[in-house]
Amino acid sequence: MILGIDTSMGTSVALVADDGAVLAERAGDDPRGHAELIGPLLESVLRGSDGPGPAAGSNARAPRGPSAVTAVAVGMGPGPYTGLRVGIAAARAFAAALGVPVLGVVSHEAVREQLGLGPEAAVATPAGRRGHYLSVDGRIELTQQDPGDAVRPDGVSAAAVARVALRQRRLGEEGPQQPLYLREPDVAPPARSKRVR
Repeated sequence: MILGIDTSMGTSVALVADDGAVLAERAGDDPRGHAELIGPLLESVLRGSDGPGPAAGSNARAPRGPSAVTAVAVGMGPGPYTGLRVGIAAARAFAAALGVPVLGVVSHEAVREQLGLGPEAAVATPAGRRGHYLSVDGRIELTQQDPGDAVRPDGVSAAAVARVALRQRRLGEEGPQQPLYLREPDVAPPARSKRVR
């Protein structure tokens, strides 16, 4: 069973069986509250309890709990710096605690999976400052141009992230291990050290 996590556009968590069946999925409504949502969403999906966000694909008969997880799939972006860091840190911490692998997935590939699109379909997500992350045929770029008729999803399904990871694992492919920020964070360290008196 694979635990899927994506925080590239909002916060989504899912539990997916090895055959790709969605056992449980929850998503938060707040597009920026990743840190506040990730813990309750993980608990809700793993324990089968009511939690924040709408439930989808719940299967009460499936084995639940952390011990049933054999891998953690995580959306590696493109996405905002802070949001991605929250999801990736949660995935790595959870996987380390269980001794299972982390499987990185390009979030745009998950969008194609959730919408049943091929690799030639253009996907665009907001990048801030009127820009877009645009991907087509495995290439991703940051553009200030209008992405035209590219698919513009409202969110990324963690179940789709897990399904892409399952496919990559079956094919012997490895997803990204580093986040795809495509933009440096807006904060920077001070130019010189300040002295405390």
